[in-house]
Amino acid sequence: MQQLIKANEMASYGANSDSINFSEMMNMMCVNNYKSSKKMGKAYIRELLNKNQIFDIKRGIKSIKSFLSIKDSLRKLRFEWIFGVGQVAAKKNVHMKTIDIGVSCVPSITNEAYQFKSGIVKQQSDALLSDMYKAQKTRAEFTVYAMQAVIELCIEDEEIAEFIYNSEPPTF
Repeated sequence: MQQLIKANEMASYGANSDSINFSEMMNMMCVNNYKSSKKMGKAYIRELLNKNQIFDIKRGIKSIKSFLSIKDSLRKLRFEWIFGVGQVAAKKNVHMKTIDIGVSCVPSITNEAYQFKSGIVKQQSDALLSDMYKAQKTRAEFTVYAMQAVIELCIEDEEIAEFIYNSEPPTF
């Protein structure tokens, strides 16, 4: 799937309408299809989280917006895969041989008390909301464009707005 997305990106450099139709076609394969949806979600999120160039970030976000706009029975899962599910931060305390959970393992207010994890990608920052928060100092362009896209999605779609509204904040 990642190779297909990359091929679509290469085709879009030519700015023809076929590349847009290709992305829509891939998303149509995901309607009520768990296996295809999971593969596409994984490919989309992996590709987006590795982007540094503004042009690539915008295109990746556009693909994710299209993917999240699919209205079927798997829609909530797509939200969780792309945005992530809020989880209380936990850190192993070696000295006391315990696990610190939540605010007790956060040394400063700028650190995350909640982390957003995706069920399809196993990386350090593996969901869009978590990566947006962590990237604000090192990849500001990514954070700005991703935040704009999330706000636009919330304005356009009430279900996405409700999902984002009910998500925990990364810090308190």
